[in-house]
Amino acid sequence: MRSLFPYQQLGVEFLQSQKYAALFDEPGLGKSTQAARAWSALGLKSVLVICPASIRLVWPKEILACDAGDYVVLESKKHRPMPGRINICSYDHAMRYADRFCERQWDALVLDEAHFLKSLKAARTKAILGRNASVGGIAAHCDRIYALTGTPMPNNPSELYPMMRSLFSDAIENRQGKPMTYWQFVNRYCVTRNNGFGIEIVKGKNLHELRDKLRGRALRRTVKQVLKDLPPFRYDTLPVEGDLKGLPDDERKQVERILKESDDPLAALNRAAGHVATLRRMTGLAKVPGLLKWIAESGIEKAVIFAQHKDVIASLMSNLENAVGIQGSTTPADREKAVSDFQDGRAQYFVGQMQAAGTGITLTAANTVIFVESSWVPAENEQAAKRIHRIGQDKPCIAYFATIPGSLDERIMEAVARKTADIEALGL
Repeated sequence: MRSLFPYQQLGVEFLQSQKYAALFDEPGLGKSTQAARAWSALGLKSVLVICPASIRLVWPKEILACDAGDYVVLESKKHRPMPGRINICSYDHAMRYADRFCERQWDALVLDEAHFLKSLKAARTKAILGRNASVGGIAAHCDRIYALTGTPMPNNPSELYPMMRSLFSDAIENRQGKPMTYWQFVNRYCVTRNNGFGIEIVKGKNLHELRDKLRGRALRRTVKQVLKDLPPFRYDTLPVEGDLKGLPDDERKQVERILKESDDPLAALNRAAGHVATLRRMTGLAKVPGLLKWIAESGIEKAVIFAQHKDVIASLMSNLENAVGIQGSTTPADREKAVSDFQDGRAQYFVGQMQAAGTGITLTAANTVIFVESSWVPAENEQAAKRIHRIGQDKPCIAYFATIPGSLDERIMEAVARKTADIEALGL
């Protein structure tokens, strides 16, 4: 059984002492390890782990390393929950077969990457936390609940509501002594405005009060706090050559207007994503030749490269020698092999799609991350970048955001930086 760092031991003790608890440690600090050790120390026999499909195979390794018991990975409708075992399934699987999971009582429910339940309207949130997150659904059949995520509010404080309503309803009581409704919570902790189409959340407010309400219920440690011997990590922009001729003018003007007029441009860009998809994809493709030239001339021996679009990833993969990659269509077995090849030195470059490879894996064989295309959610960029800055890293790390000088990319990243301030103010 692997030994724990002192902060991890404190995390295990924290989880053991709570019936409902949230572990918000930064990516790379071993949240799954702490959860597995906690339920093992408590002697729990029936545990349900719900996680993103892309990291289902990460959990067995943690379980075996922690001597936490027998397990089964549920992958299809033919696999029913197994009594007396640790059951691991994806959020979509749990949503689709929620009635089967509700047929029994579980000692514990572990929600890995719990921000997947940030929306009250989402079918998976209703299936797992119940209608209005009122401890219904699968959660109603679990004696303990552990919520694990390094990004509990990817965009704004409203995304904490489902978790707090379900796990810590006593912390958000209104004047009538009842749990706040969603809009009461939003009005208390978010700045809103009417954008002409409805109410838009601009940013957070009363964040110190919200943090106080989470104290004792949620535990958050940063890499800087607990692993002071880890090498430093920094972010920088990387100007590359690129031909932006031929970009759709109507989409460019739409993005320009959003950046100029919106109080929350990133949220507005996310809403308009389908309308500016061609512009974004073509901008990503335009950066590939310049980035490849920079890589060849920089002498970088090892790098992790993130992108969003399939054809951008395909262009990178076809022009980089000795590269492996992960995207949405990658099978769990091929995903594990790609990581292994990169970590063990058989591959020089790792090319990942943000949504598919931004969580749940360790890529410490490199100390350089390059974003050809970045997310409009700052927390997602940070989470992806920290794939290289985890336990086992022994070199200074840097994350580059590739941009074409004078393009919209540069202005969007300024908005990303402003959005990050809200997340940092809450300390999450």
